[in-house]
Amino acid sequence: FVYKLQDTLPAVSLTDTQKEVLKSLAGLVLQQASAEDLHQKLHESKEFKIIYQIFLGKESGPKAGWFLASLPKDFVVKRLREASMN
Repeated sequence: FVYKLQDTLPAVSLTDTQKEVLKSLAGLVLQQASAEDLHQKLHESKEFKIIYQIFLGKESGPKAGWFLASLPKDFVVKRLREASMN
C-alpha cells in the first residue's frame, strides 16, 4: 500500500471525545511512548480512523501506533494538537 502524508491538516470534523484522544496522544508522543503504547491507546479509544483522516486524508491506513511512531515526533505532536483545536 502507498499512502501520502498530507502536508496540511485535511478538513475534518471531530467530536469533543476525538479531540481529547488526540490531545492525549500528543502527550504520549512527547513522553516518547512506544509504538505499542500508542497503538494500545488508539485501540482502547477505538479512534483509529481520525489518525488516518488527519495524517493521510483517508479512512484507513497502516497500523496507527507504528505509523505515528515512524513519523518525526515534532510533526506528529503539531498535527495532533492542530486537529484537537479545530
